[in-house]
Amino acid sequence: MLTWLDGRNGSSFSGMSWSGSTLSFTVSVASGARNLEGMLPITEKTGLLVNLTINGAPVAFRTETIKGVEYAFFRCATGNYVATYDINALPNKTPTVSLTSPANNATFTAPATINIAANASDTDGTVSRVEFFQGTTKLGEDLTSPYEYSWASVPAGSYQLTARATDNAGGAATSSVVNVTVNEGPVTCPCTVFKPTDTPSGSVSNDGSALQLGMKFRSSVSGYVTGVRFYKQSGNTGTHTGQLYSSTGVLLASVAFSGETASGWQQASFATPVAVSANTTYVISYHSSAGYYSVNDGGFGQAVTNGPLTGLANGTDGGNGVYRYTSSPAFPSSSFQSSNYWVDVVFATEAGSGNVAPAVSLTSPANNATFTAPATINIAANASDTDGTVSRVEFFQGTTKLGEDLTSPYEYSWASVPAGSYQLTARATDNAGGAATSSVVNVTVNEGPVTCPCTVFKPTDTPSGSVSNDGSALQLGMKFRSSVSGYVTGVRFYKQSGNTGTHTGQLYSSTGVLLASVAFSGETASGWQQASFATPVAVSANTTYVISYHSSAGYYSVNDGGFGQAVTNGPLTGLANGTDGGNGVYRYTSSPAFPSSSFQSSNYWVDVVFTTEAAVASTSVASLLGLQEQEHREGEVLSVYPNPFSGEATVSFVLEQEGEFEVGLYDARGALVGLLKQGRAQAGERRSVAVDGSGLSKGLYLVRLQTKAGVKTAKLVLER
Repeated sequence: MLTWLDGRNGSSFSGMSWSGSTLSFTVSVASGARNLEGMLPITEKTGLLVNLTINGAPVAFRTETIKGVEYAFFRCATGNYVATYDINALPNKTPTVSLTSPANNATFTAPATINIAANASDTDGTVSRVEFFQGTTKLGEDLTSPYEYSWASVPAGSYQLTARATDNAGGAATSSVVNVTVNEGPVTCPCTVFKPTDTPSGSVSNDGSALQLGMKFRSSVSGYVTGVRFYKQSGNTGTHTGQLYSSTGVLLASVAFSGETASGWQQASFATPVAVSANTTYVISYHSSAGYYSVNDGGFGQAVTNGPLTGLANGTDGGNGVYRYTSSPAFPSSSFQSSNYWVDVVFATEAGSGNVAPAVSLTSPANNATFTAPATINIAANASDTDGTVSRVEFFQGTTKLGEDLTSPYEYSWASVPAGSYQLTARATDNAGGAATSSVVNVTVNEGPVTCPCTVFKPTDTPSGSVSNDGSALQLGMKFRSSVSGYVTGVRFYKQSGNTGTHTGQLYSSTGVLLASVAFSGETASGWQQASFATPVAVSANTTYVISYHSSAGYYSVNDGGFGQAVTNGPLTGLANGTDGGNGVYRYTSSPAFPSSSFQSSNYWVDVVFTTEAAVASTSVASLLGLQEQEHREGEVLSVYPNPFSGEATVSFVLEQEGEFEVGLYDARGALVGLLKQGRAQAGERRSVAVDGSGLSKGLYLVRLQTKAGVKTAKLVLER
């Protein structure tokens, strides 16, 4: 390219002179220049160019009109040129030409025949020929009027047509562009998503493991899947098994490929066509025992449509294409980079001759029905076969077979179903081996009513993995809330084998105020360990608290991501990470202390024991009163005056250690009446808060001071 440019730029015209009706000039063509052309103007002043020579030899030329000026074009060579004009002859006028057919923006259906026609005329001579072009490609020409060309077997695509007319003097003109579109022709079925000419790029792949590869597809009309095919590149050895699945993973048909060729599209037919519903997602797939497969990343970045069939664009109904590493055929559900694994479906709108698959539908339970755990779900189906008999009906939850029934009425009773969401289907098989699967029926089993005392985790909930140790004593906790007010009576944690040392359970407010503490005793070697606080702690509805325990030897149980979502049981909820800061929480500390750090939403398997029963509070009041009398004897750090009172009382207190505090007022049942004050104070600093009795009933109340050092209480009597 550079040599050609240098040659062109180094070429020149020189020695130009005009004498009468001749123009003399010299051309020097530099080395490397290719196909260099010269231009000579033809105007009313020069007259018509009648002859051109180089070194006395004739030179051929053609004429073209550019922006209204006629030029003679000739192939340049090194030498002396003489151009002879006839001043008395007018310059040649180029012909005019226009396409009359097809119309601009016309559409056709492939394979198309496009009849192209043009009008051409020349005012000072005759039209010698009309050429027809698609882009820069010449399609054909016509030497006589009417000027026409028939372009046959035109494939789908967009085209730009022009006509070029040349007159007897070599003048030429080109028509305006006419745009035409040829659309795909109607697809007749049996049909596939990919055309026979569609093939993968690159070479065969292998990830070192057997795998299943698939494509999610839909049909715009109901019909039948009769088979499966995949593209085999050279080197794709091993056994191949084709399978059709519902979108939820129910196997609808399977066939082993046989008689394969070394490469190209391989196709196998199912024993019985499978009826499929319009606008419903299915997965066509094949298993490669040796791990070889074809792939083009991004192949489903957009939908692939052929007739009624569409290979779904990635994201339309989850990822597409799909794969799974597995030693035996199984439902593929993973996806990567919208990859096309070159597996295809064979579809027909009619079942054709041969066995007709049975029809099956679930009649019970109703779609979106709800149950309460532990549930008994009675499943029933209708099944029939137009050209034979139904040999069995199988019942599935997802891909798990629950049971089957060989005779009508087709029923199965699914007992002791735990809480969860389930997808039920029935699969009918006829006497010829044909099979069909019902539409999915969704059911939900809700948790049964929870009676308290209760906990966030159920007795059957346990950690996975083995006990952990980071080499340091630590505190581990869970943020929780109750949907109703009540009482925390104790704490528990799951102990895996090897979790030695002393364990201390603690309840904190969300700001780190210690509400209760207890040392675990009588522990078992493993399992849930539980300890009760000396006094139940009243907690408010929809308020965050932290239940925790300290492990002196540093052992603990953990499952990362355990609080990626909330854990709820009855009124209690272990908060999802991020609801009120991080959850679960921890702190490296040699003695019990408030845990505030979090990591990867980890569940450290510590739990709260909660009750709504007011009867528990009676014991609480008695215990608190006894404790209050003892604590007043220890230094009067909490006092209430006047006591009894009728209008307003003052609560005065001094913190023994610097830190946060919370002062609450409780009734005789131990229920929280109101939070009087919370904040932070220095050690030895006296603080006070007023108690307004105007809105209270007369009787006994308890003032409770909570700090990191512990709990102090005082009784307060309101009289009228």
